[in-house]
Amino acid sequence: MRHFLTIGSVASALIWSGIALAAPDTDAAHAPQISLNGSAFVEVRPDQASFTLGVVSEKPTAAEAAADNARAGTAALEMLKSLGIEAKDIRTTNLTLSPVTGEEREQRGPGPIKRGIVGYRASTSLLVLIRDVDKAGMIAAKVIDAGGNTYGGLTFSVSDRSAREDDLRGKAVSEAMRKASLYAHGAGMKLGRLISLVPEENHPIAYANDMGMARMASAAPMALPVEPGVSRIEVRVAASFELVPE
Repeated sequence: MRHFLTIGSVASALIWSGIALAAPDTDAAHAPQISLNGSAFVEVRPDQASFTLGVVSEKPTAAEAAADNARAGTAALEMLKSLGIEAKDIRTTNLTLSPVTGEEREQRGPGPIKRGIVGYRASTSLLVLIRDVDKAGMIAAKVIDAGGNTYGGLTFSVSDRSAREDDLRGKAVSEAMRKASLYAHGAGMKLGRLISLVPEENHPIAYANDMGMARMASAAPMALPVEPGVSRIEVRVAASFELVPE
C-alpha cells in the first residue's frame, strides 16, 4: 500500500523542524556579565623638546624693519642648521609686518591727543624640534646669540611613544582580565568568553614648562635651563566578560 505526503504536510514538517533547530540558547543570552577597565602605564624621560624661537625687529620704516628682520632671521636659521638641526625639524609659524602706533599731545596747553604711526614691527617665528633634549638649552642660547630675541612654548615628547604603547596594550588587557577574575572568584564563578573589548582613546600629553614667549635683551644667556622631567604613557581598555559557574 502506497503512502503519500501532501505538499502542505512536507512544508509543515520542515517549518517545525527549522524552529526546533533555531531555538535560541536562552541560558547564554541571560548569563551574568562583568564589565570593567584595564590599564597599563610607564613613566619615561622625554628625549625630545620643541619650542618657538623668533626675531622681532622695530624700525622707523617698513622696509627697514623687514630688512633687519630678514637678516636676523636668516642668521638664526643658519645657526640652527650649523648645530645639526635638519630642515625637516624647522617650520616657520609666523611672519608679520605691522605698524606701531603711538600717542602725542600738543606741547602748548591741554590740546588733543594725536595718534599716528611711529614705526614698524616685523616678526618671524620658527618652531624647532630638538631630537636630543639635553642640547635644547644650549641650542636656544646660541640662536639668541646669533640674532634671535624671542623664545617660548617649550614642550617635551617621547620619540618611541608608539612602540611603548604597543607594549602596553597586551598588559592593559591582562590587567582587565586579572581584575575580572578576582570579582568572578568572589562571586563563586569564573570567566567565560570575552564579549567585548574596546580601546579607550588616550591622547598624548605635551609636558611643558611655564615659559611663555619671552623677549630677550641683546645679551644672550650662557645656556637656558631645560629639565624634561618624566612623561607618563598609558593605555586603557574597556572589557566585558561572561561569567560561568566554576
